[in-house]
Amino acid sequence: MRYDTEHLCLLAAYNNDTGVEQDLRELQHYATLLRCKLVERHDHLQDMKDVLRAAQLLAGSAAEGFVVLLENGERRKIKSPQYVCVACRLVT
Repeated sequence: MRYDTEHLCLLAAYNNDTGVEQDLRELQHYATLLRCKLVERHDHLQDMKDVLRAAQLLAGSAAEGFVVLLENGERRKIKSPQYVCVACRLVT
């Protein structure tokens, strides 16, 4: 997958002493300090069906997919079909 630019994107940060995940305000602060982008949030996607539907509609450089934060605190990548197709061609 070719990207329009090369950059780092901050997804999350944790307090080293407490292990607590930092809130959005703190992430914005760290992204500014590190001179990197902050991941785009999609709070309107309320459940996995919404995420899967949205992934189907992704196109162009945004076609990679989403990182989903689950209720148990784990994160999962949801890839768009277009991204999976391109990735498969690169591997085979």
